[in-house]
Amino acid sequence: MSSIKVYYSCVTGSRQVRGGGRYELIDVSVSEGRLREMREKAGDAQAVPPQIRHGDEYCGDFEMLYQATENEEVSKFLKMTSKDKPV
Repeated sequence: MSSIKVYYSCVTGSRQVRGGGRYELIDVSVSEGRLREMREKAGDAQAVPPQIRHGDEYCGDFEMLYQATENEEVSKFLKMTSKDKPV
């Protein structure tokens, strides 16, 4: 099972990821390499945190997550299958 990856920066403040799912927080403010990785994975040289991935799949940024939340499609946004969801 792959985990959700959230690229963020504690320097600009961050929103805490809550819930029972597995996730990894990656602080891009501590390493230029992490920032480059985040931008490469997002496919945007100007991308700013937060950016979200599920395993190797890019999910989107905060605005896209917000829209998914409004449309009640967070699981779809996070590309979660039934095996990824907590019981």
